[in-house]
Amino acid sequence: MADSCSSLEPVDRIVGQILEAIHFAATKHKDQRRKDPEKTPYINHPIGVAYILLKEGGVYDTDVLQAAILHDTVEDTNTTFDEVESKFGPEVRHIVSEVTDDKRLPKLERKQLQIVHAKTSSHKAKLVKLGDKLFNLRDLNRVTPEGWTQERVDEYFLWAHKVVEGLKGTNEALENELYKLFAQLFGLRCYNCASSESFDDCSENEKVDCTSGFDRCYRGEIFYDINSQTVKTYGKGCTTAAQCTDQNDLMCKNIKSSGVKNVKCHMKCCTEDLCNSSAGVQVSILILFTEENVWKLCEQIRDEKEQNLSEYYSVFISNEKRQDYHVLLLRQVDAKCLIYDLDSILPFPCPFEQYVQQAIQNDRQLKKHFHRKFRVIPAEIFLSTFASDRSHMKKPNGEWVKPPPPYSPIRSEESTMNLQEFIDMSQGEGEGQVMDYKTFIKSFTSTE
Repeated sequence: MADSCSSLEPVDRIVGQILEAIHFAATKHKDQRRKDPEKTPYINHPIGVAYILLKEGGVYDTDVLQAAILHDTVEDTNTTFDEVESKFGPEVRHIVSEVTDDKRLPKLERKQLQIVHAKTSSHKAKLVKLGDKLFNLRDLNRVTPEGWTQERVDEYFLWAHKVVEGLKGTNEALENELYKLFAQLFGLRCYNCASSESFDDCSENEKVDCTSGFDRCYRGEIFYDINSQTVKTYGKGCTTAAQCTDQNDLMCKNIKSSGVKNVKCHMKCCTEDLCNSSAGVQVSILILFTEENVWKLCEQIRDEKEQNLSEYYSVFISNEKRQDYHVLLLRQVDAKCLIYDLDSILPFPCPFEQYVQQAIQNDRQLKKHFHRKFRVIPAEIFLSTFASDRSHMKKPNGEWVKPPPPYSPIRSEESTMNLQEFIDMSQGEGEGQVMDYKTFIKSFTSTE
């Protein structure tokens, strides 16, 4: 399990660390209450978030559990980040800082920033955010807070859904529980059709409202042999999270159990209304292969020859500890720059200044070793040198974390896998130029 400790710490030490965090948070939140009619002690919330992560998410990382317990201390009490670090260490501080809103900003802006920053948060921070949203949404289902209208409850669900969309791929168990809640409130609409010819022949005019429990839209194709002839079936419709794999698809199982030969199934699922059009599901499959998305964009620009490839740069974002990374495409034309980010809800492309303001947070609340670095590589060099065999997207048992793209892995003349060289932010090593935050912003901010 990805979130389990690879080597377990002594139980008494873990218990001590968790109890220390609970005691600290309970002291800080001692005079606070939740907004439910029962005036529940506020400390129930952070403890509940940690409990959800442990029992439902299978998360045993002590730093994550401590951060979950402490996640509202800086935002809602007089606690400082330095105080958190002095008692619980730099890693817990980092996680707490990522999930803490800046109360100096207007509420609407804070909520929008949660949506924007969801995708670029670290894996550990994403776990805390998932647990936090799941606890709050369940609480809203249980009872309406004092002073809240049903409209406000619905608005919270809609906003939480946007945040969770940016957290997809973090923890399947927690995400499944969240999407069950979303489906209960909103329902889900999917394209529904079947064809023996192709997806193009499968009309997208029929839209259906999924019944309770069906929280995914699917787009699937099945091939099998009968009497030496290959039969093809294409379909779209509603399904469940449990059936969203080639192995678990009910139709595929039924065909295989009937004894026909050479059955091949390919299932793709998504979670938004009418997302199972041909384009919509394809993009959702590639989200976790962000470096390949950028490579393919560069390849398309080169092959179409409509734009000058020399104007483009691939940008790898990471830090000295290589804790997560993100890749985007940057275009610099004269004094203006644009950002192409397939994982962002911002405009595509997005003006550089807007992207910096809304998607790249500054480093002022982070310890130095967590500060972001930017490896900027000319697109032409990126195309000729980058290679990935996708081994980083496999579980220890060899299974894919998510299905890979349909095209072959990217290789260079000298390598089949050098992704880590691009994520490595050591100065003077690897392709391109490594910049700190200030240098990166200064280098590409418009001078007009």
